[in-house]
Amino acid sequence: MTLVAYVAIAVFFAGIFFALGPDAIAGLVGSTGLDRFAQAFFFSVHTVTTVGYGSLSPATAAANLVVAVEALVGMAGFAVLAALLFARLSRPIADIRFSDHAIVAPYHDITGLMFRIVNGSRGELVDVSVRVIFSWLENEGGERRRRFETLELERTHVTFFPLTWTVVHPIDKKSPLRGWDAARLAATHAEILVQVAGFAEVYSQTVRARTSYVPDEVLFGARFTSIMEETESGSGQVDIRRIGENEPASSKVSVL
Repeated sequence: MTLVAYVAIAVFFAGIFFALGPDAIAGLVGSTGLDRFAQAFFFSVHTVTTVGYGSLSPATAAANLVVAVEALVGMAGFAVLAALLFARLSRPIADIRFSDHAIVAPYHDITGLMFRIVNGSRGELVDVSVRVIFSWLENEGGERRRRFETLELERTHVTFFPLTWTVVHPIDKKSPLRGWDAARLAATHAEILVQVAGFAEVYSQTVRARTSYVPDEVLFGARFTSIMEETESGSGQVDIRRIGENEPASSKVSVL
């Protein structure tokens, strides 16, 4: 896109130089209109990039005015391009990884909707918060409308996030998910939207990550397996490759 814009600007100003006549640019030696336009194009390229080799130069007041405008456009364009590239390359990218599935499993004396996240980057994240929104289609007055409800979580914020976090929404009497099953999730085209934000110390900036779970990605009667491993030194480490591992849940399962 940038290259197309660059060529388009050069062609546009080349057309103006060509229209000003063969005397507008000193040094033109083309014998045909195509030759003169080609030289005007390359002169336009030299001007917009502020290179100015010196073999060609504006010879009339009108040509000098066009050169001044084109040089200004070129400098402004490269300034904008540099700013966009810097913003793109310097933008911090969060490596927060989500389990492939959310699960509905026994939680204390009720059930809970759960998913697991881990910090995949080497730098630590602090002041991490999570927000979960439940969305589904509902018939209202003969029309299907999409509704949204924010799910209350067991914990919405952790100060330090060095390893893993199992996010839990208790499905109690107040929960919008109370009484739902896999069939109802599929019938209403439900979706669970997740947004995570945290402060990345390595960037000294806030980073964000998001995902969502559709009905096929919500498992009922499962539980996450432990991904904590003990090293030879006796310390614990997390195998983030196993973040989504789960197994059938028993009635006595609690969140790990």
